[in-house]
Amino acid sequence: MGFLIIGLIIVIVVSLFTIDGKAKKITEQNEEIINILKKINESKK
Repeated sequence: MGFLIIGLIIVIVVSLFTIDGKAKKITEQNEEIINILKKINESKK
């Protein structure tokens, strides 16, 4: 679970910097990061 929490913190921090026009691109990157973290989490079980 620690990995997922770290990932969420990263996503939140990154999304705080997305008040620019880059928000959509960074949101897509966040989704990729979340998917990667989910895969890591599932493979640890």
